[in-house]
Amino acid sequence: MSSFAGRMKEYPTISLDRFDRENLHARAYFLSHCHKHMKGLKGPLLR
Repeated sequence: MSSFAGRMKEYPTISLDRFDRENLHARAYFLSHCHKHMKGLKGPLLR
């Protein structure tokens, strides 16, 4: 598992490759890649 928390200090409102915990409050999300086992993002605002 990655130790990357999903945020860079230069871009505090963007979540990168992690969509949990404090990253749920990001203004934008970036997924750099996906894996075969991934099923999609869940959340009331993403439906």
